[in-house]
Amino acid sequence: MTHLLEAIIEFEDRTLALQDDPERWIPELYGLEEGARKLEKTIKTVGHRSPDLHYWSRDLHDQLRRLRQLARTFAPWLLAKDKALIESLGVRPQVDIRQLTLDGGIKTLDALVAALRETLNRPDIAANDANNVKALLRKISARLERARSLYATMAELADTCEQLAHDMDFGFLYNRQRKLLSIGYTGSANRLESACYDLLASEARIATFVAIAKGDIPQASWFYLGRGQTECENERVLISWAGSLFEYLMPNLWMRAHPNTLLHASGRAAIRFHANMEVVKDQPWGISEAAFGDRDPNRLFQYEGFGAPGLALRRYTVQRWLISPYSTFLALGIETQAALKNIYRMKDRNWLGRYGFYESAEIKVKGRSGSAADRITRCWMAHHQGMILLAISNLVTGSSMHQRFHAVPMITATERLLHEKMPAEVPVEENFAMPNLDLAPPAQVELTPDTLVS
Repeated sequence: MTHLLEAIIEFEDRTLALQDDPERWIPELYGLEEGARKLEKTIKTVGHRSPDLHYWSRDLHDQLRRLRQLARTFAPWLLAKDKALIESLGVRPQVDIRQLTLDGGIKTLDALVAALRETLNRPDIAANDANNVKALLRKISARLERARSLYATMAELADTCEQLAHDMDFGFLYNRQRKLLSIGYTGSANRLESACYDLLASEARIATFVAIAKGDIPQASWFYLGRGQTECENERVLISWAGSLFEYLMPNLWMRAHPNTLLHASGRAAIRFHANMEVVKDQPWGISEAAFGDRDPNRLFQYEGFGAPGLALRRYTVQRWLISPYSTFLALGIETQAALKNIYRMKDRNWLGRYGFYESAEIKVKGRSGSAADRITRCWMAHHQGMILLAISNLVTGSSMHQRFHAVPMITATERLLHEKMPAEVPVEENFAMPNLDLAPPAQVELTPDTLVS
């Protein structure tokens, strides 16, 4: 076992020494791949029984192999095998590898192929060198064609996705009387459901936003989404149906939540309310719809909407406190430090499995509490894991998904809707934030261009 630990530390030290510098680690990819292969072999030799250790060591080896293949296609001048010849010929591309895109990579390879062909026409080139250049030219040309094929495949996929998005007619679901999107259409009865998505603090607002951007429904529909408010710890917050973080934060994975706006302020207040509820004090927080431990007759996990009762429009009586880890990851873009602290808290309570954080965990609020008392739902739901990955991606890449989404012209033209400020004259529902109360829905307030904002 000591030999295995030493092998792991040695590999880790080797990677850390390369830092985050492509000019240093790309030339070392082959050696790193060999090191990962030896590490995998060492694990098998010592007979370690941990399935996780075997899985991740094999995955490390496979990822390094794929990364080397990718670098071989798009940055061959950095790999040891071709680097020396390319540099000796003076044809190395002068590009920043960190900024290299697929389109830019193709142009760079195209220029490299042209430079190599010009080299072959030089009268002073030796026969042996010419043979080496010809061999290199064949390889780079093949990689250029591979890159062009990949570009064509991705362009076709992008066109297909864009066509699907444009062909989706939200006007079909538009309730012209209520000026809102219906919750659905009943085919057997050939009718539109009368119930509508009618709250701004809802995941459905992204559908309304996109429908407006596409021109499928009038822009006025945005202002028919309910904006009833309550007050949480001296902060005003929009009321949602279930009081879940999913409702407040899921659209933020694509749509920007601009500071000092109604949506940003409500998202921040909702996060703080979830985190500061007395019932979950010093315990993990974050409640949204999720699968939970109860099983149906087929032994399948049950799924239900959960939320913080103080934020919920519907009459809500708390029967259980079900915490879903993906709720915390949704908060990364607004309350980053609080979310990170909660992620470590969940990790310390063993809510983390082979494929990431488990779906949910029911915590006890009375009697014995702590990791030993948590009732963990040990499964992973793809759409929740997808939200986790997307939230992490936005955090570490400078909100790349926001940049992509808002770069679409029709989205840019509609973005002003997201700059709405917190209205100053909307009445707060008194005592609404007290849980377990039988409450009437808050009054809807119609906003006009003359409504004061704070």
